[in-house]
Amino acid sequence: MEEIGLGKLGMNHDEMYDLTMRSFVNKLKGFNDHQQLKTRTSWEQTRIIMHSVLKPYMNKNVSLKEVLPFEWDSDVKTAKPVSKKHIQSVIDRYENHKKNK
Repeated sequence: MEEIGLGKLGMNHDEMYDLTMRSFVNKLKGFNDHQQLKTRTSWEQTRIIMHSVLKPYMNKNVSLKEVLPFEWDSDVKTAKPVSKKHIQSVIDRYENHKKNK
């Protein structure tokens, strides 16, 4: 844990040991998410440059994702529609929980 806190996150001893485990994990997750965003941004810029350089030599219109596909291109999550029946069941459970308190 010290290796991550003092090394990767650049914290000092006081800062690290003042955090709860939950706070430490949240800080680490935020740091990792930020690093991942920086990496993806850099690769997206590379893809745009590559597409721009190749565009004059391509016979057909090719999208950015076709020129240089990345694993996160398919990570787009779509929300499932929620039925009225499900919403009503959640409301009923909440009401029952309130009555039983």
